[in-house]
Amino acid sequence: MKLLAKILRKSIQAGGSEVTVKAETELVEAYLKIQRYRFDERIQYRIQMNQEVEDCRILPLILQPLVENSIIHGLETKEGTGCILVRIEERQEQLFITVEDNGVGMDEEQLGQLQKELGRRSLNRSHVGVCNVHERIRLKYGEEFGLSIQSIKGKMTQVVLHLPACR
Repeated sequence: MKLLAKILRKSIQAGGSEVTVKAETELVEAYLKIQRYRFDERIQYRIQMNQEVEDCRILPLILQPLVENSIIHGLETKEGTGCILVRIEERQEQLFITVEDNGVGMDEEQLGQLQKELGRRSLNRSHVGVCNVHERIRLKYGEEFGLSIQSIKGKMTQVVLHLPACR
C-alpha cells in the first residue's frame, strides 16, 4: 500500500515542472515493485544509470507509461519470465533513456502503424500513452527529440527516449 501511495503522491506533486531522473526512476521502481507482487517471479527488472545523470531534469511521468506498456503489451501474455531493462545514459551531450523488454514484440505491420501514429498530431490514436510521451517531449524540447521504437515479433521491444543534455 505504501508503494501505491508513493506513486500517487509523486504523480500529484509532479505537475508540469521538471523532475530529476532519480525521482522519475524511483517512481518507476515503485510501480515495478507493485507489478512484481502481481506477477510474482514472472517479471524481473533492472535499472541502470550512472550517478552523473541522477540530477538531470526531465519531464515528469515520461518513463512510467513506457514501462507499463512493456508489461501490458510485452510481458503479460509471454510465457516464462519477462525482463525489463531501463538504461539511462548521457552520450554526446544528450540524454538517452531506453526501456527494453524481452516480451512478445510486434510484427513489422504493428510497428509501422505505431511509428506512423507517432508522426501524427491527432487525438484519435490507439497508442495514447506512447504518443503522449512523444508529443510532450517534442513540445518541450523541440522536434529533434522524442522517442523511437524497435521491435522483433516474439523477441523484444525497445523504446528509446532522446532528450537534450542534462540541465
